[in-house]
Amino acid sequence: MIRRRLRNLLFAIAIGLILSYPSFNFAQEAAGKLTLKQTIEAAIKANLGLQQSQDEVGAAQANKRARTTEFFPTLSARYSYLKRDKPTTTVFGTPQAGLVDVLVNPEDEYNFVTSFSHMSGSIEIKKSRIINE
Repeated sequence: MIRRRLRNLLFAIAIGLILSYPSFNFAQEAAGKLTLKQTIEAAIKANLGLQQSQDEVGAAQANKRARTTEFFPTLSARYSYLKRDKPTTTVFGTPQAGLVDVLVNPEDEYNFVTSFSHMSGSIEIKKSRIINE
């Protein structure tokens, strides 16, 4: 009895494979035959080790470009404005010894600084304008 069921099962599987063979064959014809060049291109695209190597080369090239920018000259500029409610006065020194220095800070003070730097050194130009109203 078990032999008979097993034989029927194997027979059904064999018939199913025979009947489904034309659909498998049709799928291969629809995809078409690959040429050697297409096969090599598909293998290269699917090769993860090669893709990783290409990514590492790209990252190294990007790092090289980033490092070379350190050798380029740089130019920067800063501007500041300070507004006080009223001028301030600061006294330095000791009046008993006769050494007195007075610093007066105006209401409006503008400060503009530009700097140029290169590997050989840097230059900084400061322009200040103090306006007393």
